Amino acid sequence: MSLQNLHPVNLGNAGQAKRQIGFPIVWLILVILCLGTWSPTVLGQAIKINESQSFAGYTQAEEAASRRAVAYWNEVIHTPSALVGSSTVYFDKEALGSGSAHANNLHVSIDSGTAWLTGQNTQIKNGTRNLESIMIHELGHSLWLGLGWFTVDPSARTVTFDNISAAQWNGRWADFLYTGDGVKVQRGGTYAISSSNPFTFRGTNAMQVWGDGSSIPVPVESGQGGNISNGSTMFHLYVPYGNMNAYYSADTRPFFSEVELAVMQDLGHGINIRNFFGRSFYQTHAETVVNNTGFNGSGIYGVGLHLVAGGNTIVQNADLISQGYAGAGIRIEGTGNTVTINNGITVAATGEEGVGVLVTHGNGNTTLINNGTIIANGQNGRGVWFNANATRFDNSGIINAGAANDAIYIGSGRTVGEINLQQGTDIVGNIISAATSNTALTFGKGANSDDALIVAGNIDGRFNVTTWGGSTNVTGNVSAVSGTVGMGEENSSLILSGTTSFSAGPVQVQERGELALKQTGSITNGVNVNGGTVANGGNIDRLTFNGGVYNGLYESSTGYIGALTVAGNSFGSQWGDLGELKFDSNGDGIISIAAFADSDWSNISFAGINAESVQLDYGGIVLDVSGWKYSSLTFALADMFGGVDVVAGIAGTLDSLQLVWADRWFDVLYDGVIVGTGWDIDYMTGYVFWDGTAIAWNGDVPEPTTLLILGIGLTGLGLARRRKK
Repeated sequence: MSLQNLHPVNLGNAGQAKRQIGFPIVWLILVILCLGTWSPTVLGQAIKINESQSFAGYTQAEEAASRRAVAYWNEVIHTPSALVGSSTVYFDKEALGSGSAHANNLHVSIDSGTAWLTGQNTQIKNGTRNLESIMIHELGHSLWLGLGWFTVDPSARTVTFDNISAAQWNGRWADFLYTGDGVKVQRGGTYAISSSNPFTFRGTNAMQVWGDGSSIPVPVESGQGGNISNGSTMFHLYVPYGNMNAYYSADTRPFFSEVELAVMQDLGHGINIRNFFGRSFYQTHAETVVNNTGFNGSGIYGVGLHLVAGGNTIVQNADLISQGYAGAGIRIEGTGNTVTINNGITVAATGEEGVGVLVTHGNGNTTLINNGTIIANGQNGRGVWFNANATRFDNSGIINAGAANDAIYIGSGRTVGEINLQQGTDIVGNIISAATSNTALTFGKGANSDDALIVAGNIDGRFNVTTWGGSTNVTGNVSAVSGTVGMGEENSSLILSGTTSFSAGPVQVQERGELALKQTGSITNGVNVNGGTVANGGNIDRLTFNGGVYNGLYESSTGYIGALTVAGNSFGSQWGDLGELKFDSNGDGIISIAAFADSDWSNISFAGINAESVQLDYGGIVLDVSGWKYSSLTFALADMFGGVDVVAGIAGTLDSLQLVWADRWFDVLYDGVIVGTGWDIDYMTGYVFWDGTAIAWNGDVPEPTTLLILGIGLTGLGLARRRKK
């Protein structure tokens, strides 16, 4: 909904509003119960609800949202009796038109035919037509912000102020208004309205806040949005993203900004602004600004650093602590801002729904750099929330959102170009993207220290994950688009403890990369090793080697591979359990595979292997070795008894062959290793062990007939030995 539909009605010569001190305990309790998650901490001289006249036709949820708005104002303001007197505000419904509401002499009315949203707000407004935000807006009008005695003529594009008494005029809204030419408006005067030369509000407090410490008049809504109406024009500020701005709607904040609260101060309300805001920037500064202003406030929606304008470079050099409900350490609105949190600085929002750093509005080009500590460990907290597009986020510090919360969150429909987690990063919480576009999530890019990089949480969303330097440890699950370990010129490692899957295909482990999988870890969609190293203590569904090193024993845990394809010519020797192994290579190096004795493989296939030497040490498998070309080959076979055969290839050239079986019958020799292979073997040595007895032959390989007889003889000897047992 557009706030231009929130039309306050001219008070005319109606009597001034009055206050009533006190707040009946029964209603205070009811307000607290309706709020549920927060309650006003300072009632002061409170706005009181006329219970007998209020909420007719309201749903229970609509009433609760309205009471939250009252409670917000009762926490924010301390209203003098001269402004409020003893009157109470009451709420009703009228047929005002879809999405409309208005305020009239402490009377707030909303459209009876609108389906209002009643969810509780956070730092982000909970949808359009959000009743809590609208009630805060209308109560602002009722408290004399944007109300005055004047009439707007849209056709003539003029405003005429009533000729009222000085007592009614002085200190009220119109008393602070000036034309675009700097002329103070007078009672009874008529003035032209021009969107190119708008009216301004010139209260001392408001101008200081709007001018970032300099006295700059605050613009008033004077047709800048394209419309002039007797119900909106001159009744609102024209402050970017403000609650009292008629032309910012869907993502308008649900609370008053610092300049709006400063206007309320100028109108006579007692407000401790520093409990709600540390420092705000409404102007663009050409040079870098080092902000040494800190914040430690407990107010609802409190913001330590509020960056409204665009094009600023801000270095935060003081702690910002927001302790109230839905607070934010830093809130970034405008386009093209760069914010750096210095080393040793803490930015925290510790209350429920708190956000450490919120990037919202602005449509992008935001750069955030955290070298300090960001905390948002309250219920439903978020460390860094991108509710608007951003260019880059560099982090070398701490982000602690608590284990159940999101440390980094990208909102739906938002685009973040790159999130670079550098060495020294320590994250507690999840990294989540609800966006449909991809974000580059890099680890250790530009690494300048040996500090570990830790992510104690899940990674989920459209991320392209890469490592560039140093060691990265992710303790949670990973579900992303793609993963590459070992980018760039520096060595890097990625340690995974949870379930990992990349939708675009296998993890790529480059020459300078090391992928380590803990016992609790698993990878689906595969791993490709392109010269790098894999240390596996968990479960990998399929592994393809194009050269590299594999260690199947990681942290005393034996890793499992569902299917292995080896297309390389050099890798390590610590293998765990495998389901299927395939070698496919034309390399000319040395292949060495050992520690297979405890493996549980179902099938191994070798094709096109060309290496200087090969050593195989395995057991309990079916072996197809067609296409081998080696100068020497050693088999160390174990656990071959029980009908498991070794099937040899039909071609191969070897200078020497050594066959060793341990603790098992020799019945497999005849079944396929030697007989009928057609191999050209110059020299062969064989050993068979059972019960400490060895049968061996040495010398040239016998002719096929001799080999067949020898095989049959050995088989018979095995059977005879079997009978003796």
